Amino acid sequence: MQFSQQIASVSVLGLGDMGTAIARTLADRGHHTTVWNRSARDAPTGTRRVASPTEAVAASPVTLVCVLDQPAARETLEAAGAALAGRVVVNLTSGTPAQARETAAWLGEHGAEHLDGSVMADPENVGTPQTSFLYSGSQPAFDTHRTMLDSLGTTLRPQEGHR
Repeated sequence: MQFSQQIASVSVLGLGDMGTAIARTLADRGHHTTVWNRSARDAPTGTRRVASPTEAVAASPVTLVCVLDQPAARETLEAAGAALAGRVVVNLTSGTPAQARETAAWLGEHGAEHLDGSVMADPENVGTPQTSFLYSGSQPAFDTHRTMLDSLGTTLRPQEGHR
């Protein structure tokens, strides 16, 4: 699977407190940010709101998912359907290692790369060194999108420590 070296756009699914902070930070850092939320909620300034997960996933090479729980993440991703093919999905929704493996396998069956992430901070600290994001999953997807991921806070990978 080919990935672009520069992120021109990114999508965020879920506009709770953390999803909103992530979308706002990405837009503030110059990323063309598309957002979707299940319920009516104001989109952060500088982002573009769309009506469906399919539109959001199709709008960008990489989509960050930040919803209530793993069943909500799966439901949202299933709604995106064929738009997942050729995309990278970074799931920032809390879950177990078994759920992360299941999501990675399911996304692989749909032609998508997967990164699983954990956010270690309060929403108001996103975009600062006080926020850490721990990622596991596809190394090529991580390497390609590292600059965008770094804009959210301190990036950690289990095998490399932090930067």
